[in-house]
Amino acid sequence: MGPETGKAGPAPGASLFFNPALYLAVGWLLIALAVALLAPLGVALGYDSHGPHGGSSETRAFLVTQLASLLCGGALILRYRGKQEKHITLADGFLIVAVAWLAVGLFSALPYLLSGAMDSPVDAYFESISGLTTTGASVVADLDAMPRGVMFWRCMTQWLGGLGILVLFVAILPALGEGGHNLFRAEISGGASFEKITPRVKSVARAMWLMYLLMSVAQAALLMTCGLSWYDAATHTFTTLSSGGFSPYPQSAGAMPLSAQWVVIVFMVAAGANFTLHYRAAREFKFRAYIESPEFRAYALILLVSGAALSVNGAWMEGQGAVRAVTDGFFQVISMMTTTGLATADFALWSPFAQALLVALMFVGGCSGSTAGSMKIFRHMFIVKAVVTELRRMANPRQVIVTKLRGEVIRQETLTNAFIFGVLFVALFAAGGLFLTMLGVDVVTAFSASIACLSNAGPGLGFVGPMGSFADIPAMGKAALILQMLMGRLELFGVFVFFIAIMRRR
Repeated sequence: MGPETGKAGPAPGASLFFNPALYLAVGWLLIALAVALLAPLGVALGYDSHGPHGGSSETRAFLVTQLASLLCGGALILRYRGKQEKHITLADGFLIVAVAWLAVGLFSALPYLLSGAMDSPVDAYFESISGLTTTGASVVADLDAMPRGVMFWRCMTQWLGGLGILVLFVAILPALGEGGHNLFRAEISGGASFEKITPRVKSVARAMWLMYLLMSVAQAALLMTCGLSWYDAATHTFTTLSSGGFSPYPQSAGAMPLSAQWVVIVFMVAAGANFTLHYRAAREFKFRAYIESPEFRAYALILLVSGAALSVNGAWMEGQGAVRAVTDGFFQVISMMTTTGLATADFALWSPFAQALLVALMFVGGCSGSTAGSMKIFRHMFIVKAVVTELRRMANPRQVIVTKLRGEVIRQETLTNAFIFGVLFVALFAAGGLFLTMLGVDVVTAFSASIACLSNAGPGLGFVGPMGSFADIPAMGKAALILQMLMGRLELFGVFVFFIAIMRRR
């Protein structure tokens, strides 16, 4: 029954595919996608002679995609406008976000196919989802052959996905009313841990996107002062602040000047931190918020210790000069821990210690409320706190011990959520690696590709290293990795809720 009666309605997600809110969300996102396509269309017109697939075919690809997005999005809005439910549960939010990402990924893949840049629908969808989920795993083996407009779109999809397309949707459209709050919680990285900085969800989303936009402008300007063209500055800004990793250079960030690499380092660190801290620092000049945050302190400590270790390893084992060793060491540590995936060197050729450290950092991730992927620092903190508390309880059975963080008691359901997430994360990593080995992929490549996609980090080891690609992964393997990318971006639970709802419908 409806909410007016005060009686319980259908189970969350039971009527998902009959929920008007789902189609409204997808409809408005497709309209926003059509508007966003104006940017790569302009680039295509400006560079119409670049590459074997450039020119009219590239321009036509963007125009056709725009038209398809406008028609489908407009049809959905006209059909379901005014029929949305007034309340959307958190479970409904997870479901709507999952379906919306699948749908937007489909339309985002059209420029790759229609321009002739890619022939395989699986490859095009893989590249599209990799961009929107800010994973950075690529099937493009020859970046120099890709037209400028399509390359710009490839990088731009990561910028759009950085704080989540649905966050922008909630920020500018009141179509879902109070249900926007649960859509916001379902979409934003860090989920329930995201701090509320303004009273209304739309205000939160606007504040996040304002910070995101200002930081994007600042980074692009700094990169241009380092000698990059506006095109290279824009594309690398797209892939840095989103913690994405796509680069128009075959050598990734290794083709940049040293000064530009350090600009990228600074903004990768910022992208992996909680954006509410940036908001407070900018609005309230409360820079102590960084120091007062236990999550940020842990984040900074891991980066500093790991960066120093890899720098020493580079100078000692790799024979690098001091400046190069420090730059490469900190760049790769920050890039992999924040799940950005850019590279200044082919770390697949580094020592076993360096490779093992970088893979381990893929399991860590950045802070809650950031654009980084993986498990996130706060979950590791909860798990460590719970383990320490349990060991103390075992040593003193009669003593009443509770788990606290910053003097506040951590609820049991919060600890349970962190443990369940950790177990699911490791299990999915193992399952993905085993599945790829069944398809004939070597062990190193299979398991590194699995964690690279599940954590949304991008490059792995073996032939999917930073200077390689996922092009040689079998089609079934790419499909599995697409699912892992979505699971990682939607914090696992969103995809599981989606499949549970489908099973309920059967």
